[in-house]
Amino acid sequence: MKKFINIVLSLTIILLVDGCKKYLDYQPQGALSIAQVSTPAQVDGLCTAAYAAIGNDFWDGPITSMWEYGSVRSDDAYKGGGSVSDQFQMDVYEQFYLLNPTNNGAGNDGFTATWTRCYGAISRADVALRALNTMTDAQFPNRTKRIGEMHFLRGHMFFLLKVLFNQVPYFDENASNDVILKTSNVQYTSDQ
Repeated sequence: MKKFINIVLSLTIILLVDGCKKYLDYQPQGALSIAQVSTPAQVDGLCTAAYAAIGNDFWDGPITSMWEYGSVRSDDAYKGGGSVSDQFQMDVYEQFYLLNPTNNGAGNDGFTATWTRCYGAISRADVALRALNTMTDAQFPNRTKRIGEMHFLRGHMFFLLKVLFNQVPYFDENASNDVILKTSNVQYTSDQ
């Protein structure tokens, strides 16, 4: 009986281990690796994606139009809407509340969305820069031009973050995810 139990247990373990290999090697559809998009034929798409990140903002946390953070807060524009609860975060800006007790960390205050969209655009520019830095001018003739464009887009997003939030974490395309997570927002002074 003990021998039978050992055989069944051994076969079960072998089947479980062997059956997991196929499941663990699954490649999701629609996901691309850096190697797949770092070719000269694909790098222009990475640059376009960096531009798209800036152009795809929305009214709840804009990064292309500062009317919510500037004009509404300075009394040059009114938020409009059907009531105070319509676009409540803008009503808070309009009345210049320094704290918004109704937000409760839900992230619907506009600033959170702007912060996320800015760093999303920075991430896309950094991915494009990493790919461009692996190529030569012979492989990709517009390389120098695209590098300049990505530096400008990233710089524009960091400038916007500096204007809105003052102290922000700064990093470049050479930083790993672990380094980015550990980057302090007071690492540099405003002059630096």
